[in-house]
Amino acid sequence: MIGVRIREVRKDKELTQDDLAKLSGVNGCTISHYETNQRVPHLTNIIKLARALKCDIDYLVTKEVKDSIQ
Repeated sequence: MIGVRIREVRKDKELTQDDLAKLSGVNGCTISHYETNQRVPHLTNIIKLARALKCDIDYLVTKEVKDSIQ
């Protein structure tokens, strides 16, 4: 699931995998593996990707996005 979310946000922001690699410091091949679900990112890389994509970590790692926290 996380790979789909990474790809979705990256494309929404009109970034290539190479663009995201440069912004996040995560290797482009590694990003490709994440997006095709061949690898699962470590927490440190999830944080880097979320910061580079300017999105919540929760959005990348959860199936549903909650409108509010109760």
